[in-house]
Amino acid sequence: MVHFPSGLIPAAVFFLLLAILFDSSCVELTAFYLLCAAIVMSPFAIVTGVYNWKTRYRAAMTPTFMFKLYGGIALSVIGLFAIGWRLLNPHVVDTSPGLYFIIHLVLLILVAALGHIGGRLVFAGRK
Repeated sequence: MVHFPSGLIPAAVFFLLLAILFDSSCVELTAFYLLCAAIVMSPFAIVTGVYNWKTRYRAAMTPTFMFKLYGGIALSVIGLFAIGWRLLNPHVVDTSPGLYFIIHLVLLILVAALGHIGGRLVFAGRK
């Protein structure tokens, strides 16, 4: 469940890039659905992370955990913004492709950073 946003957001960015390059509304719709699925799953990832933080790490208030928490919330909010924009303007890829793609890139960078930090937490001390 936690890994759905980590897998779906890169796929959404890839499909959005293809949609922009090849002017394909079907591919753009695929990117939109991938983003929707990722953002629907992100609250579950946040709740799971908070649960593990409280049980496994004894709710240690460190910058790493705060980044994971606030980063997950930011991912959800930015994703909801992108989804809302697309719902209000179904032709956003035609009218503002650059800005819409940049928002997706921000999501990609954020999910990559969250995944990297999560991996460092899970595999800390293992070599």
